[in-house]
Amino acid sequence: MTDPARDLVIHAVTNTQGYIGYNVHAREFFGGLSQYLPVTCTQWVQNSPNFDAADVLRDRQLLGARFPDRPLVSIGLSLGSAFFILEEAPGPRIGYTVWDSTRLPDTWIRPLTMVDRIWVPSDWARGVLVDNGVAPERVDVMPEGVDAITFRPDGPIIADIANLPGFKFINVGKFEERKATGEMIKAFDDEFAGEKDVWFILSCFNPFDKSFDLRAAIRALELRDPERLLFIPPVPTHQDVAKLYRSCNAFLGASRTEGWGLCHMEAAACGLPLVTTNYSAPFEWAAGHAYFLDYGMTKIKAPLFIRRDGDQGEWAEPNWEQFRQTMRHLVDNPDEAKRRGQAISDHVRRNYDWPVTAKYGADMIRRIAAS
Repeated sequence: MTDPARDLVIHAVTNTQGYIGYNVHAREFFGGLSQYLPVTCTQWVQNSPNFDAADVLRDRQLLGARFPDRPLVSIGLSLGSAFFILEEAPGPRIGYTVWDSTRLPDTWIRPLTMVDRIWVPSDWARGVLVDNGVAPERVDVMPEGVDAITFRPDGPIIADIANLPGFKFINVGKFEERKATGEMIKAFDDEFAGEKDVWFILSCFNPFDKSFDLRAAIRALELRDPERLLFIPPVPTHQDVAKLYRSCNAFLGASRTEGWGLCHMEAAACGLPLVTTNYSAPFEWAAGHAYFLDYGMTKIKAPLFIRRDGDQGEWAEPNWEQFRQTMRHLVDNPDEAKRRGQAISDHVRRNYDWPVTAKYGADMIRRIAAS
């Protein structure tokens, strides 16, 4: 007789090709999971001409034929609207997703019923699903992680940035309202305009908004001293991103909400003190280690997703005066900033290294398969 917990075969349905958060998440998680359980991955993106649902069905049939006596567990890591692809998969079906609002899109509701378990990376996200009508016993917290080999305090730097005189803040990620990129830039300018030894390094872009114009966005802020900003184009590899982090002194991540905060964690792993909002996932994984900002909840006004009732949910509005004070405190206390950066690096690299989180996932899969 086979032991279901021992003989499992994992069929991952996801897209590991690319650089956005879901791509990195999928590559790292399933790569780590493969150290504990056999994993076959089908590349698939909902509504993409490059990835056909027939690929998923073909690989599912091939796995069943190759391992007829071994339990198959299907895991889709994607937006919740894509989980229909798992509807008729044999064995346990797990949908692993990340979201950033207190409301779910209408397009998620039915696909979420087509999986047996829903994984989310934080207790905050679990609460969002439960508040939107998902039975709590169907939702598990499965944290994301960080590549602790690449993202570490010691290692190569970018000399031209590291050698800039003074204190260097950095932000990496999408330039968008949810991440409050413009507001952070404006607050930095309000606090440090005219000071020659403080910099804000930004590698920010928005590939999802074809109308986005970085120059126009900066002009609209009407900055007093834009020369304090240094914009870096998207860098080609994670090793280059790590070099960029290690060349700076602190990460500014005052997002209004974060499903996880991948860039936040990668910067922290490199030894940068983290300034972030005391809300959503970073509130959990960075507890006791970040410079947290107070906030008030506000309605999301921009139409970010489809809801027939028009309710886009809420997110947190950071205390921008406190944000300015925190930046000033870091500039005035660089030794404390360095100590706090080392402490949060030790914390995330010890507790959230991808092999650690992947083992947690493997243990959870074995429990699900055995139940």
